[in-house]
Amino acid sequence: MLAVVLLAAFVGLIFISCFSLSLIFYFRARRYATEHDNTDDVSTPVRTLVSLVVETCSTSLLVLLYPFGILGGGKAVKGEDRSHWIIMVHGYGHNRSAFYVLRRRLKKMGFENSWLMNLSSSFGPLEETAKDLAGEISRAFSYLPENSLTLIAHSMGGLVCRYYIQELGGHHKVAQLITLATPHRGTRQAELGFGESTRQMLPGSTFLKKLNDPAKSGLTRGTCIWSASDNVVIPRMSAALPGQEVYLLRYLGHNAMLFSGKVAKRIGELILRREGPETGLRLKEGKY
Repeated sequence: MLAVVLLAAFVGLIFISCFSLSLIFYFRARRYATEHDNTDDVSTPVRTLVSLVVETCSTSLLVLLYPFGILGGGKAVKGEDRSHWIIMVHGYGHNRSAFYVLRRRLKKMGFENSWLMNLSSSFGPLEETAKDLAGEISRAFSYLPENSLTLIAHSMGGLVCRYYIQELGGHHKVAQLITLATPHRGTRQAELGFGESTRQMLPGSTFLKKLNDPAKSGLTRGTCIWSASDNVVIPRMSAALPGQEVYLLRYLGHNAMLFSGKVAKRIGELILRREGPETGLRLKEGKY
């Protein structure tokens, strides 16, 4: 009985902490949303509260899952495996456990070949993190032909993937990049973080100016999934990269996207559209 009480208290403490953090992000987002004339915010008090509660539950779940994702992302893939692979790259302060639910949903759809990546660091320079990502992909997927990978990245992970694609030759391997709530043009909320990576995610940073150079950004082929209720990427339109296909969500927060069946189904459709005709993949019927 004591163990149950302690566990409940622990979970409650996590929830309260995450809700407090969500409120901080929400009120900062309102200030900057007004500054940047963002009219896509959640419009009613009830929807605002529901969105904040769902986001708090999602963030709390990420905290609880975190210990299970500390170990590495996986072993080298054998050459006889199928040629289409999905690599999932987490965001700032997370690890591969952030994609446990999404990977499970994709497997239900028929996408068996997925690989969860643990970034070397969330706090160091994004260039170095991208180099580590390139090394891991080269180690595990060196046998694969060109245009054989789909990268799915959440938040900061999308910037790491873009640097790999645009600056480290990843465009030869990657067929498409699907980003979820990635601050492609920066976020003011990075002021609350620490480490070199947060400074690079501020709007107007040298890193982002280089990454968004039209001469290089054209190498990235993919889709940006962003939400009008995201309180972490501010201004919210920063998650919609010019020149890329854009998919707008409403009433889902920054972390809630990772647990959404609607988002998972959309990702499955995007993968099929790019890879289906050649690989024979198809979307299974059912709820995700």
